[in-house]
Amino acid sequence: MEYFGLKLQTLRKKASMSQDDLAELIGVSRQAISKWERSEALPDLYNAKKLAEVFSITLDELMDIEIKSIDKTNPKNNKLSLAFLTVPAVLVGCATIFGLIQWIVNVFV
Repeated sequence: MEYFGLKLQTLRKKASMSQDDLAELIGVSRQAISKWERSEALPDLYNAKKLAEVFSITLDELMDIEIKSIDKTNPKNNKLSLAFLTVPAVLVGCATIFGLIQWIVNVFV
């Protein structure tokens, strides 16, 4: 989070803007800009997008996010893929246990 504040301050100063100028451009208070620059808070997604537009950069560049592509050749490397593979396994396991319980009840009751 500290990095974002420093980056925002650097971008603002490079554009020769005051905190008031930037605040007016994106429609927030100067205090909000100050908090973001001091890393006391982060802008919401809507305001982050506005900031990126003001500085003509992408939201990824502003937030310093590296987007990694999904490895389609090896789904085990993708956590989301693992989640989708796990859900059917859990359902099959539950169905098996339920079937076993039902068989036991039918046989012994």
